[in-house]
Amino acid sequence: MPAARTQNGRRSRPQALAPYTVVELSSRIAASFCGKFFGDFGAEVIKIEPRGGAPERRLGPFKDDRLSADGGMHLFLNTNKKSVTLEPSTATGAAIVKELLRQADVLIEGLPAGTLDAWGLTADEMERVNPNLVVASISDFGQSGPYRDYKAADIAHWAMSCLLVGSGLSDREPLRVGDDVSEYVAGLNACAIALGALFGRGMSGGQSIDLSVLEALITVQPSSALSYAYNKSHMPRAGNRFPMNIVHCKDGYIGFYPQFPHQWEMFADALGKPELKTDPRFASPLARMEHADEALAIILPWCLEHTCDEAVRIGQEYHVPFIKVANAKDVATSPQYRARNFFADIGTVGSGNVTAPGRPFGMSATPWQLVAKAPSLGQHNLEIFCNRLGFSKLEMGILAEQGVL
Repeated sequence: MPAARTQNGRRSRPQALAPYTVVELSSRIAASFCGKFFGDFGAEVIKIEPRGGAPERRLGPFKDDRLSADGGMHLFLNTNKKSVTLEPSTATGAAIVKELLRQADVLIEGLPAGTLDAWGLTADEMERVNPNLVVASISDFGQSGPYRDYKAADIAHWAMSCLLVGSGLSDREPLRVGDDVSEYVAGLNACAIALGALFGRGMSGGQSIDLSVLEALITVQPSSALSYAYNKSHMPRAGNRFPMNIVHCKDGYIGFYPQFPHQWEMFADALGKPELKTDPRFASPLARMEHADEALAIILPWCLEHTCDEAVRIGQEYHVPFIKVANAKDVATSPQYRARNFFADIGTVGSGNVTAPGRPFGMSATPWQLVAKAPSLGQHNLEIFCNRLGFSKLEMGILAEQGVL
């Protein structure tokens, strides 16, 4: 298996996906995240961007909150990729895409359903160009159905998947968690499915993958759908309710979960209130839930008297499941992540040091490697269009003037 080269040219360890070439044609995070996995494990990923750049180049955070070409989202999503500028909506641009696909193993596209067809890049045409090509199409609602042409944002996917209605307190409005979670879930699904199709080409040849962001998100939390399928009932919201609570401490929040009898007994000892072990109001998990307000009236004052670290240390001494609710600094400085080399510096000269999640998991023989930082817009135009496809610099100049490159 070929070994990758680092940015200084030194040969590094072999990478699992080094034999493969991926073309990424995207306008959404899900497709960029899918391409990132391929690139980070060795595949050559050629990212086709419009002349104005992919959307994530305009997404922060930015250094000193000033808009620049080194936004954090671009740096994270586009490690180990090559950037070319190309407008496939033009006839010449579409023809150039076909030439790239002729030499590729995978196409990842995150365009509105029907866009490729409008550009003449139909499934039949791509199969003619490259019968072994795996095409992963990521769209909001899939390539078929009455919602095919609808557009959606992350909150719409949450709302339509039952995740939103199941989050938060029962007497309050539903809660959305995180930022663009549905995009990252869909990107991870797309990568896994594309790899499966790639490894199955010996039996079936290339094939098309139709991935709906909404459907990918629903599969993350199938219990609501299963509850309705079995009982025609709606699951209640879990929310922040006893005995699984998030509560205030002196300097932040901690979570606890003394669900089982032995945990409650140790919890009582940790609080310095051994009498709770024999109090009939808290004699069983059901009794504790029925008297949740009374239990919290005893627990909350103790929490407010301690810092998060103090509460966690006491919890460890008594084998009680206390955990601090971490903020970004806590995560970035955690000795656990540091010991496992989870983070990497993905920063460029313009951004300076940017510490971000690096490897998603460990592989002993073919590990994750940061071979190249996120590219500047069109950084690899000469390499791909001239050295690989055979265009002259004069022809590239003409195509640039015509709005193709």
